[in-house]
Amino acid sequence: ARFASAGFEVDRQGSPVPFAQFVADHKTVSEYELGRGQGHLLDHGPSVVNTILTEAIERGLATTATTYKKARHSLFGNARAFWENFGPHDIIVAPAVPDVAPIGRSTGDPHFITPFTAGDGPIATIPTLWSAGGLPESVLTCAQPGADLWLAARVPALEDAIRQL
Repeated sequence: ARFASAGFEVDRQGSPVPFAQFVADHKTVSEYELGRGQGHLLDHGPSVVNTILTEAIERGLATTATTYKKARHSLFGNARAFWENFGPHDIIVAPAVPDVAPIGRSTGDPHFITPFTAGDGPIATIPTLWSAGGLPESVLTCAQPGADLWLAARVPALEDAIRQL
């Protein structure tokens, strides 16, 4: 109702593409490219490269070119299928993360943002409120690829509407 009162037409719609597939394909593509581009970091050992990055590089190096190509094809096809369901002036509002980040750590959960970054659309994260621990909770606002300036021009009105929720 607040978005509507701020002049936005509101429609609830599920994703036409499973987010889990976006996340899996994006991880395969990212790690393959990371392994090929940054594999030399493994020469420096754990005092320089943390365990999470080391494991991602190793998984990427173990990924075959065929698996990589299939994941890229799937990722790009799913991105096209996703955006075909939305108009050039649609704004998607989604949670940024599943919960508040633990103090001193990131959530480490890319499941909410990955489909939008992989889909190549602009993203603006808007804080919605503050948790009991003093950390921000946020929503993602996303639009069609190429609509960066269009979305940026609407973020202030979205932010005002969100803060009134």
